Amino acid sequence: MGWLEKNLNSDKWTEILFDTDKIDTDSDGNFLINVAYRRVSTDKQAEEGFGLDVQRNDIIRYCQYNNVNNCVLFTDDGVTGTTMDRPGLNHFVELVDRFNRGASKIKINCFIVPRIDRLSRSLLGTLQFIQDYIVDRKDSKNSLVNTNTYDINFVSIAEPFVSVDRNNPTSKLMLVLFAGLAEYDRDQIVYKMKRGREERIKSGKPMGGGNQPYGYRYNRETGNYDVVPEEKEKVQEIFRLYVEEKMPPAKISDLLGFKGERIVVQILKRRTSLGYLVYKGKEYAGNHEPLIDEKIFYEAQEEMERRSITYARSQYLLSGLLVCGDCGAKMRYQKWGKSVKIVCYSQQTTKQYLIKDPDCKNLKYFAEDVEEAVVQELFQMSYLNNKNTKKTVSQFEVLDNLKLKIRRKQEEIKRLYNIYAEKGTEQLLEVISEREQEIDRLQEAVENESKKSTIAIKVERSRELLRDLQKSWGVMTIEEKKHVCDQLIDKVIISGANGEPSIMVKFKLQEYLLEDNK
Repeated sequence: MGWLEKNLNSDKWTEILFDTDKIDTDSDGNFLINVAYRRVSTDKQAEEGFGLDVQRNDIIRYCQYNNVNNCVLFTDDGVTGTTMDRPGLNHFVELVDRFNRGASKIKINCFIVPRIDRLSRSLLGTLQFIQDYIVDRKDSKNSLVNTNTYDINFVSIAEPFVSVDRNNPTSKLMLVLFAGLAEYDRDQIVYKMKRGREERIKSGKPMGGGNQPYGYRYNRETGNYDVVPEEKEKVQEIFRLYVEEKMPPAKISDLLGFKGERIVVQILKRRTSLGYLVYKGKEYAGNHEPLIDEKIFYEAQEEMERRSITYARSQYLLSGLLVCGDCGAKMRYQKWGKSVKIVCYSQQTTKQYLIKDPDCKNLKYFAEDVEEAVVQELFQMSYLNNKNTKKTVSQFEVLDNLKLKIRRKQEEIKRLYNIYAEKGTEQLLEVISEREQEIDRLQEAVENESKKSTIAIKVERSRELLRDLQKSWGVMTIEEKKHVCDQLIDKVIISGANGEPSIMVKFKLQEYLLEDNK
């Protein structure tokens, strides 16, 4: 066993390359060693010819040719070059720090890398590392941690003209240049990968790998999702039970054999089942077959929103909907002797954060009168449920047509790329670019129509609530009445500081309901 193995704790990041029993020392009795460092971030780098083995062989050849003994190799496998916090590199930092603190007599003579981009893919990261741990602290003008009492020799095997030498300005310039090129190369790789992912999504293909959405299996040969028939049936049954049977997700999960209600909720929300792909918050028409119909999907979203409303235990009809028209604060129900009144929160002192104007002069209203006025407004809205509503083309038909157009454009682009591969004219590239822009416009139209479809479902729900509302109101429970108010009413604005009480009811989706009846 050599000297280095006795005096260094070896682990998976550490390898002793050259170790002699006779160790060099300086005039102060410090033991002189050399450190080499290698790194890869992905398996792809090995395929491109610069994996860990290649780097190790380059370091060994350099050390043998230059008589570099007592060399320790630190390794980072699968760690990005955009961060300097790495296990292997931290071993070097620890050795430097221990020597500078007087906790160790092991002094680093030389730091060797196969090439600069193995140290870092960041220009600032490379320069700051050298400022912090390579140069003497008297030459380190931009470091808060440097405690070096000497310069450590810096060697990049692939760039031998690069060094950290205060007497050689050209070598320092080359260091900055190659560190900048390392960052530029990394940025180019990231840009190409990003463009590649975007183009793949635009072509209707998923990224592949990772968790596959329930109901589909990723096909490596085609690059698309294939439907799993038995899972498709379960997805359709989930939506049916949730929308038609009003069954809760937990019960659906137990009935269909899922591990928990969370999976059911995810399936209900996942737009992949409609034939879409979602990438960075934006939707694209996919090549895969939809599992469910658009209409039942949006009905499920509306049902989910309806169930998410939490009802207070208060028996007051308009709790949470009342707003002061004079100061903008919320209003609340308050016991008033044997009666109940509605008062502005600005006139209360119990909740300071709700006060908008401490001098608000709005009146106090008997709750019974306000509720009666609001209910009459609801009854008057019932006319919007008349049977003469004009018929228009279903939003879902529009969505289907748009998605069909996108798929046709995608197929056309594939054909154009095949022709380009054979003939390769610039005019073809221009045509392809035009078709891609058309797809982008169609994707925006799909997003807009999806929003319209959501609104259409909500409007239909509102119309259902209004249907025969006046006849059924008298037999409803207070919870049912509150539900109707929460679903239909956005807010009730009450004004009265000028002595003339005014109640204005603002309905949700009112403009759409009115538009339907023009």
